[in-house]
Amino acid sequence: MSNSKNHSVAILGSGESGMGAALLAKSKGIDVFLSDSGAIPEAKKTKLTKNRIPFEENGHSINALLKYEEVIKSPGIPDKAEVVQKLELLGNRLFQRLSLLQDIQMPN
Repeated sequence: MSNSKNHSVAILGSGESGMGAALLAKSKGIDVFLSDSGAIPEAKKTKLTKNRIPFEENGHSINALLKYEEVIKSPGIPDKAEVVQKLELLGNRLFQRLSLLQDIQMPN
């Protein structure tokens, strides 16, 4: 992956891994969006809002996810999940490992 300037990712899942990935991406200057199929607890929504990370809950909007260059799936989301299948069908770059964010170079 290239440097983070103008880079964008959507994170699927607001569990520990997804929240950590979203916060890490934001700290690296990456345009990030978090999407969860269920309700996001208030404390997590407050943290996302405080860090200016847009999010959606209670369902994944494919149109919203497709606005991002890449989608990173949290480990707890099954490969057979409807959102994963749709993204793969549409040819979206879907990454299975959250550690991928560590490969992004910070701009000088």
